[in-house]
Amino acid sequence: MVLDSKDVGVSLGTLAPAAMDVVLDGAADAGFGSIAIWQPHIDAARAAGMSLQDLRAALDQRGLSIVCWESMFSWLGDDATAKANETALALQACDALAPTTIGSVYLDAEPVSLEKSAEAYAAMCAPFESHDVVVGLEPIAWSGISSIREAVDIVRTSGVPNGGIILDFWQWYRAGADEQALSELEPGDVALIQICDAADESPANLLDDTLKNRRLPGQGVADVAKRLRALLDRGIEAPIVLEVFNDDFFAVSPRDACSAMASSLADLQV
Repeated sequence: MVLDSKDVGVSLGTLAPAAMDVVLDGAADAGFGSIAIWQPHIDAARAAGMSLQDLRAALDQRGLSIVCWESMFSWLGDDATAKANETALALQACDALAPTTIGSVYLDAEPVSLEKSAEAYAAMCAPFESHDVVVGLEPIAWSGISSIREAVDIVRTSGVPNGGIILDFWQWYRAGADEQALSELEPGDVALIQICDAADESPANLLDDTLKNRRLPGQGVADVAKRLRALLDRGIEAPIVLEVFNDDFFAVSPRDACSAMASSLADLQV
């Protein structure tokens, strides 16, 4: 099976900064059916005079939906104001743009207990339940929540009905490529799948590697097609987003980057 770009989203974070209309045209013209959007993209659009309602109209005009709003960073910290501000922005996006998933990450290296993490995750998810929005938890390879096993434990322990992990294949591979953890995932565990690949060489700096040197799926060493097929065969179906941070894509127009990313799907036999 070949993935169709209309069934896949593209992350705006992987594209060179440009006016929102230019970015959306690039995504739509490449055949993508959805986008993942970051709050700074919304902030930039609003600064340029595009309201949330204008943005929704621009998406509708191009047949695009938002598969993920990113990201909640403060959910596991002690800054109540930061948590409230992030939640308010995410809820505004939910009301105006109807994303299906809200992303969340924990970037600190300090480990946190399962009990504390699950409690904080449940509190983060609660405001979004009435919006029928899933809050995805993405493990980050260098953080205190680095593996999909840890993220799944947090989600399951929280007991929330609108939770799940965000499975990013670069993060999975750089965190140790735990095949057993992948094989133990159940259909309700995964909120979103971010497809990308990892370079063969071991990076000196994980942050630089993730932001500048990801590969298109199928052009690295993570064997994305095989692993995605195994997930689908076990009934794990979640929205899919291309998230390929690479300097080559930042150096060209959003249209050219989107076209290259969409074309890569034809070579990905799932």
